[in-house]
Amino acid sequence: MQKANHIITSIPEHDVPFNNESAMKYLSDNGVCAGLQESFCKMDERIAMRFFICDDSGSMTINDGQKVVQRKDGSQTMLQCTRWDELRDSLYFHCGLAAAANTPCEFRFLNGPQSVVVGDKDSDPDNMGFRNVIKTLESTCLY
Repeated sequence: MQKANHIITSIPEHDVPFNNESAMKYLSDNGVCAGLQESFCKMDERIAMRFFICDDSGSMTINDGQKVVQRKDGSQTMLQCTRWDELRDSLYFHCGLAAAANTPCEFRFLNGPQSVVVGDKDSDPDNMGFRNVIKTLESTCLY
């Protein structure tokens, strides 16, 4: 009988206060409406840490995803892409929001490298750990 591997995660000490102004600006800059901006800020006070479980399996190379792209004239359109492209854009958005808001988030990948915590200045102050994980996944796990 094989023992299960358990990874215990604790919520890190987080002395940096939520940055409401920076979060609102980040959300606004990314086209999020005022009501959702306010909702996010209210909920952030109640949620100590966010966790993302991300699929990095081979099926993420399937080209059935969609993402919003901006045209030169400023209008937006949907573009077909791989599932990974769709997820990667979402991960970068949430990583940027975590950093702007000072909200710790942990990203775990099903098959890939170790988890990464962002939004916590002590764990990954410039989010380079997160960017390195994404690069590693793209170069070794997905293709």
